[in-house]
Order: sequence, then structure tokens, then C-alpha cells
Amino acid sequence: MFHLSGIPCIPKKSMKKTFFTVLFAAAAFAVSLPVTSFAEHEHTPLGEKMEAMAHALKDLKPLLGDATKKDAALASIAKAKESATAARDLEPAKTKDIPEADRAKFIEGYKKSIDGVIATLDKLAVAVKNDKTGEEAAIYAQLGDEKRRGHASYMKKGQ
Repeated sequence: MFHLSGIPCIPKKSMKKTFFTVLFAAAAFAVSLPVTSFAEHEHTPLGEKMEAMAHALKDLKPLLGDATKKDAALASIAKAKESATAARDLEPAKTKDIPEADRAKFIEGYKKSIDGVIATLDKLAVAVKNDKTGEEAAIYAQLGDEKRRGHASYMKKGQ
């Protein structure tokens, strides 16, 4: 089929057929992928505390550097610190996978890591209270580094 301008065009029936063929293939591919849901992940008290801390820190990020939002920033820091303090007394799920002889050292390292996070949160609170805007971003970034190191050391793979 040709259009009036002489350029070939695709008939509507052929276009619909192609569209539905591609749509069907995409749906079949999507169904064949392994399904991973939150229900399959192990929910632990520690995971809940870490999630609460992550939410508090996420809420905190846009507040940093704005002196008019100091109280809200300090409240978010307090929530994160409360969650971190509670998390300190819990054990990572990975603890079960550590040989008995090494468990005490593993738990000690975990608690030391959480103590570092709590100290960093305290440092961030001081920077926010004293309107040290330049320091706030660097300290917040330090929390991100501590999170990555902690997850690499103390979190089960795939959790």
C-alpha cells in the first residue's frame, strides 16, 4: 500500500497485529521472570528499626541547610538516633551464619558500627543546632558511607 505522497504505509490491520504480538511477547517474558516480593524477605525487629532510621534520614535530607527547618531536622535526627539505639541491642540475621567461635567478635563489631552511627548522628545534631550548613552535608554523607559499610559487613546477601 502506498500513501498519496508515494511513501509506503503500513495497513492498520498489520500495525494492530504487530502491536499485539509485541505486547503478548512482553507479557510472556514478564511472567517468566522470577517473582520476588517483600513477603519473601525475612522481616526482623532489627530490619524494622533500620527501616525506621532510613525513613527518618530520608526525611532529614531536604531539611539540611535550611535554618528555618532546624526543629524538623533535629526531630528527624532524634528519630534516627532512637532507632539506631534500639537496633544496637538487636542481632543481625547474619549472626546465625557465623561460626559459634566468631559470633561474639561479630556482634561486638556490629555494636561498634552502630555506636559509630549514633556518634555521627550526635555530630550532625550539633552541626544543625549551630547552623553549620557546610558541615551538615558532609556529615550526612558520612552516614551514607557508614550504612554501606555496615550493610556489607552485617547484612545477609539478598536481604
